[in-house]
Amino acid sequence: MPYHYLSRVMIIPSDLMCLFITLFWCSFVSWTPLLAKNTNSSKDDPREIWSRLPLFDDLHDHSNVLADFPDDFQFGLANAPSHVEDSLEDSWLEFAKRGGVKAFDNIYQPEKRLNFFSDPLIEIKLAKETGVKIFRLGISWARLVPDLPAQFCVLLFCPRQIQDLKALERYRQILTLIKKHDMQVMVTLFHHDMPKWAIPTYADHTLSKLGWLNPSLKSYFHDFALEVVDELGDQIDYIVIFNEPVVFSLLTHLIDYWPPGDIKDPKNSVFNFDVMFRGLRDFSEVMENIIATHIQVYKSIKEKHPRIKIGASHLSPLITNRSGPLLKFLVQHLHKNLIVYGFPDATIQYLDFLGLNYYGEEELRLFDYSLPKNRSSLYSDSGRKLNADGLYQILMDFHTRYKKRNPSLEYIITENGIADDTDLVRMPYLIEHLLAVHHAIRDGVNIKGYIFWTISDNWEWADGYCPKFGLVHVDRANNFARYPKPSFHLFKSLVNRGHITESMREYAHNAVDVALHLRDNDQKFAQRWDGKRSFCRKENGIHGHDQPLRIPLQTNNNWYFQNTK
Repeated sequence: MPYHYLSRVMIIPSDLMCLFITLFWCSFVSWTPLLAKNTNSSKDDPREIWSRLPLFDDLHDHSNVLADFPDDFQFGLANAPSHVEDSLEDSWLEFAKRGGVKAFDNIYQPEKRLNFFSDPLIEIKLAKETGVKIFRLGISWARLVPDLPAQFCVLLFCPRQIQDLKALERYRQILTLIKKHDMQVMVTLFHHDMPKWAIPTYADHTLSKLGWLNPSLKSYFHDFALEVVDELGDQIDYIVIFNEPVVFSLLTHLIDYWPPGDIKDPKNSVFNFDVMFRGLRDFSEVMENIIATHIQVYKSIKEKHPRIKIGASHLSPLITNRSGPLLKFLVQHLHKNLIVYGFPDATIQYLDFLGLNYYGEEELRLFDYSLPKNRSSLYSDSGRKLNADGLYQILMDFHTRYKKRNPSLEYIITENGIADDTDLVRMPYLIEHLLAVHHAIRDGVNIKGYIFWTISDNWEWADGYCPKFGLVHVDRANNFARYPKPSFHLFKSLVNRGHITESMREYAHNAVDVALHLRDNDQKFAQRWDGKRSFCRKENGIHGHDQPLRIPLQTNNNWYFQNTK
């Protein structure tokens, strides 16, 4: 049934459902204000800020504790193959070569990403230095299975899925390095990096249908996943089977913005109902195939490797519904059932933990992707509206929904982070979101970990290298040299102490004011930093910039976590 995933979460006739969901997705997306002209300033090197900004004084901090995390709570850091691995011939590199990725060709040696595959020790040591106990990384399906797998067994002999045994051994070495550095391993098996053979336009010998639209991909991925765990399971503590499957399905099949998308403005298809209906059909089929695959992979791995905790990572932004009064209820109903709860509802009995990825608040508006003009809110460089209370609300909502259906379910924040080239907003962002996590634990949510995204600045999907999510700056032209940012040191302090103090929060909140004060009172410093920040999103709310805009550096506290009792 082409609309099975849609109909499983909706209680309305299928024809009306298709129309309403079309209207709903025409209304989706958030983002930000205060646009400036696109200028390439010589005063935008944030290292000038960091060299003058005092680091947090952990040694002399004896202030009151605001949040004390449980002994079994674990901090972590994360990356993904398409962001960090060199020599990776996946769908994303092919997409970038075809012009689908902004801020790519203008970057020094972009195809090397962060050289994590050939030189993983740099990132592993940086993670170890912070004191985290979980290192989340991906095992690339595209790397281990570069060619279309054989389909048939001969005389009970079935060819193995993994074709590149040297790459498999390299992954074993990487996992072993992580374990030697006293960190647990969380492996993501599918983090949006499709093998090229799964995309008809990218390979000669390929599937007849695009990726997860092809039912045969279920067995291919199942066998690949099981083989990976059979080979490397002794080094694995957690498995994320799928990362953000709903987002992947939407951006690949409905909005057509991820590989092998044709990079068109989604507005062109908003009023083309034939295109939208086909997109909805494809989205539904993909989600059904992914759900079935998740369940089968969970069962197979759990049967052979019961020690390993298995889950999925699910993107769950806080949604503000800006639709008109006639559609507001409908849009909210569709979003809640189709996007927020559709995948976890279908897999909740096959999750040891539910990983939640939270970056901020997003807005729903009818037939409008463009950036809002609201100047009172603060946004990340990649266009997400900041709202730390939203993380608390999301955690409480999921806890309330699933505490009876899966009483033993654990939660892990598998991604939380911000694109912020100045690093000045990242520090309060980190503190405020961890306060939200702490209060959710206090209010009964079984949260076992918090994984920050990410270690070092890297490739960010179709936005390329413009958004800076890392705790560490990368000088790509200088042999990829690393420069820990002030947020790296603050994160290290709170991880090693296991709590947040008043001084930590005050230091984080004052960072912007300190930097601007330095600029106002130091002419040499003012000549080297323009007092602005980068912004990577175009006005249409969808596409990115090769060179970021420079916009005024704002500061306000209306996005801070408010529930501090």
